[in-house]
Amino acid sequence: MASPPLEPTPPAAQSPEQSPAQFPTPFPAQPTPPPPKPRSIQRPKQPALTQEQRIQCQTLRSIDWTYEAIARHLGFTQRQVQLACTREDTTPSARKGRSPAISTEQCDELETFIRTCRANRRMSFFQLATGPFRHYGAGEHAFKGAMERRGYRRYAARVKSVLSDENQRVRVEWARRHVEWGEERWGTVLWVDGMWLAGARQQKEWVTRREGEELNDTCLVDKVARKRGWFFCCSVKGLEKGPCFLSDEWSDFGGKTYNQAVVPLVEGVMREKPGMQLMLDGTPGSSISESTAELKKHGITPMTWPPTSPDLSVVAAVGDWLEEYIEDELGTEAQLSDKERFHPSKEMVRAVIYKAWEALPQDKVAEFVRSMRQRCEDVIRVGGAHTKW
Repeated sequence: MASPPLEPTPPAAQSPEQSPAQFPTPFPAQPTPPPPKPRSIQRPKQPALTQEQRIQCQTLRSIDWTYEAIARHLGFTQRQVQLACTREDTTPSARKGRSPAISTEQCDELETFIRTCRANRRMSFFQLATGPFRHYGAGEHAFKGAMERRGYRRYAARVKSVLSDENQRVRVEWARRHVEWGEERWGTVLWVDGMWLAGARQQKEWVTRREGEELNDTCLVDKVARKRGWFFCCSVKGLEKGPCFLSDEWSDFGGKTYNQAVVPLVEGVMREKPGMQLMLDGTPGSSISESTAELKKHGITPMTWPPTSPDLSVVAAVGDWLEEYIEDELGTEAQLSDKERFHPSKEMVRAVIYKAWEALPQDKVAEFVRSMRQRCEDVIRVGGAHTKW
């Protein structure tokens, strides 16, 4: 019987090393990278021991406690216990951090520059970093941190009137004549003052200074004696609020209009409380002969009051309170647009001003009146210069 034909055996496959011409390698073989090293487990950094804790470690060590026993008893690591016991000084050393971006010598130069004049005081930290001190190569926050470490902050500048030597002399004389007045005497004074209210949020001037330097001349902003706006005249009779008056338009409120509006207000209070003394605080038209003659017709002779002295005025303190209230009222009204907040309508202005006057507490008015003795003492102490009031 014939055997079946044998199937042809396929040729054996050759490796690339045996036939490099038949199977070319496009890139040379890369060495096998070593296996990655296992990452070490980092233990959480322990806080440094305090001086009291180091003394505890040394005390236990002095009675032959082992490091392990001390660590287990106090809850520290053995390394912390060992270092605490081998060091003679128990006071922990200060930790070294990153060196400041502005050196001590540069801080001295920066501080001298800021204290030079008013313009330098008003420069923000960003303006300092990008302007005269840009060669320091530091940012705004580096300047802010450097000055804060020396006690400097950004504060709203105080607005004060310009005082001449004659003004200061008159202020001291007036304060000496009234420093002995008590609450009962001040309770017989009718304070009348007019102020110009914009009825909108005003941009404040900010200065770089230390605490307690608010009356430094370079940190002040000169007060403008007269400006256009809504003229609001208010009064304080004794220890309580009196009548008030608000002009109908944003205008320049002259002396003639003042006489027609304010003189009847004063006359009404004097008729209600006879014997009160009128104190006019530099209101428009109050110092001219026409106004004085009109008041004398009604038997009213104003008391003398030193010029440019809002710190010796009760109504000026009331005006500052009203301005802050108006600022806060317009700033907290979320439904107001920017146009309404900075350029309010006539109706909104009248509503906000009268709301501020109604919100003024009677206790606050009495507090202002009772502070007159301290105000006079402060003016005498500084020789007629600016005071904190």
